[in-house]
Amino acid sequence: MQRLGIFNGHQGEGQYDNFRRIRAGRIVYPDGVETKFWLRDEPGEQVVECRGRPFKSVRIVVDRVFPKGEATAIKKLAVSEIKLYLSLMPSPDEVANPSDEPEQLPVMPPTDPEFVVPDEMAGLLREFYVRHTSLADDFALLFAEDVRDHNDFQFEIFKEIQRQQRTYRKLRSAKVDTSGLGLEMVERDGSFARVRVFGSYVARIDDKDYPMEEDSVFVVSKEADGWKIVEIEGQEF
Repeated sequence: MQRLGIFNGHQGEGQYDNFRRIRAGRIVYPDGVETKFWLRDEPGEQVVECRGRPFKSVRIVVDRVFPKGEATAIKKLAVSEIKLYLSLMPSPDEVANPSDEPEQLPVMPPTDPEFVVPDEMAGLLREFYVRHTSLADDFALLFAEDVRDHNDFQFEIFKEIQRQQRTYRKLRSAKVDTSGLGLEMVERDGSFARVRVFGSYVARIDDKDYPMEEDSVFVVSKEADGWKIVEIEGQEF
């Protein structure tokens, strides 16, 4: 299996919003290796790149769905079609040199030029994860002025909790790698935009890596000094 095509949700006329759709999931192979994937909330086929090795079966696990919220929990999950893009036979190298240990595939979020996020906006959102994880004193400056005090107060509470748990100093020295995060434009209207951030980032603390899964939608606005965060949908910081 080279690729997996997924027609997310109920593709029947007028039915798409009546069912939940896949937001994020995993392709699980018999040897235990997993390929993570993320989908957009839109009809039509979306293609996931796979391992390209022969297996008798694979399992698809759904981790997150559209839309979020308890109000939609009674809705059933719908997938209209799954297409398998197969090769006729494995390559000679794969047959002659089977791996004793399952390889760990890099998880890179998909990119789509139709949903590109401007560099300035992307830099702001990546910096959010760096400053929040490392408990940076200037974290609140990433937010729009009218919501800054509220977020600063919440962040001070969060830092105090870390002091009580004796993790404050470790987090302050954390090195954060956001290269595993994908960003896509959900909606843009003049000086406001909604951006989905998904994938994973890594916090390195005391020479140990801690991967963090992420899938959130940020609302940002254009201020006099650049783009700022207005809210993270469904979350408080």
